[in-house]
Amino acid sequence: MIPDFEYQTYDRHMFHLLNMSQQLTDNWQELSGTELNCDLYSLRTKAARLCSMSDNDFILQQQDLSHSRKTQNINIYQQLHTFVYEQIMPLIVSLLKEIDERIITAHPKQPDFPIELGSMMQRLVQILPQDERQRDGWDTMQEHTQGLEKLFKEKHIEKARFPGMTLPERMKYILQFFTLMCYLLYHFQRVVQLADETISDEEAGRLLLSSVQNYTETCEGEAELQRYQAALSFDNDNEPLSLEQLREARKALRKDVPESLQTVFMQHINAPEQLAQAVLKSQAPQHDIKQLVAAIAKWQILSAQIHTLEHPETIQPALYNEIFNNVVHDTPIDMLALRNKLLAILPLITRKNHWFCLWCVLRHRNLLKTDNYEAFARQMQMDEWLGKHLNSKQRFNGETLRGYSGYMNYLDFTRWNYNDFVLTRDKLNKTTKWGDKLFNTFQHLCYEMDEQISCPHFP
Repeated sequence: MIPDFEYQTYDRHMFHLLNMSQQLTDNWQELSGTELNCDLYSLRTKAARLCSMSDNDFILQQQDLSHSRKTQNINIYQQLHTFVYEQIMPLIVSLLKEIDERIITAHPKQPDFPIELGSMMQRLVQILPQDERQRDGWDTMQEHTQGLEKLFKEKHIEKARFPGMTLPERMKYILQFFTLMCYLLYHFQRVVQLADETISDEEAGRLLLSSVQNYTETCEGEAELQRYQAALSFDNDNEPLSLEQLREARKALRKDVPESLQTVFMQHINAPEQLAQAVLKSQAPQHDIKQLVAAIAKWQILSAQIHTLEHPETIQPALYNEIFNNVVHDTPIDMLALRNKLLAILPLITRKNHWFCLWCVLRHRNLLKTDNYEAFARQMQMDEWLGKHLNSKQRFNGETLRGYSGYMNYLDFTRWNYNDFVLTRDKLNKTTKWGDKLFNTFQHLCYEMDEQISCPHFP
């Protein structure tokens, strides 16, 4: 599932981090010990936050068909590359040499300056020029400040005393900060490379359909689709739409698509792979692509309703279903045929954690309509699905799958990368459970299962 993420917030914090980091290295020798300690602690905290945000950014950019962040990625990568290799690394090397040679550069002593509230504030109020509005603001602030000062005295609240850092502690902080900046550099290195990868027709189609499903799961997308269906019903006097009305409404969706993409929408709406490649070639802006995705989501809803009217026998499903999409784009899913394919795959599941691989493959095929692990485990173990054919070693629950959350559940298995896996493993402290053997086994199993599902000779 796509995480909630605001690029405006991300870019703003990244700008401040880079700017503050530059100030730290440029003015290292001029800063007092207290300033260094506070700045390092602050920068380390900000960098850690951005590393966490970058993990979400990576998930989003893996699924961004148009690589809309390409320019920002290159710009930030270049700034980080310069900072890491030309600023922070030389500084750390020089500090380490000083320690080895027992030559420690003294920093300026923190200057004393009164920062108490009372008299200093009152004096400044009197001498600063103010208009009437500004004077009212001062009066209000002073009134509240006097109340706070009284509270401080009554509660015996004293100013916090920040402890100093020893040189080893300061070096630990700067090395932690350096490591985090290297992680950010690696993140932007990999997203820059993403934009240069050649994408196959199949992968382009998968990404487009995945974008549509992700849109339907967002608050914005869900609200828009509800509004759209309510509007169709309202315009029809709150009566169910006929087959002909649904077809006309589906044709009218071309008007919801920006002009830059209307032609490709009309030409390829029934062929997701060709539609995705045409979108890539169009170089349409991200805003237009977002509107296209919304139109495709509406198309899929109408297509499912049309299929139900044309095939009323499908209203009562052949099998109980709470986890699979009944329609992928405009192709109905035969649940009996899908169960037969899963039965053919079942011999590959020799341990309970292998179900996670099947979950990854089904999601890759855009067959799953929910990320609920418990629902997946419950349905797969029903007798009418696979339950009758399972042995004791194949029984599992939602917690079995949840144990592999953190990397492999967020990215499509075709995009798993060993280096990224190891970094995430170290970060989450899962070195025992997430071994190299597990990565290789899961990746191999996913490809083998996916090949079985796509085999044409299966029902």
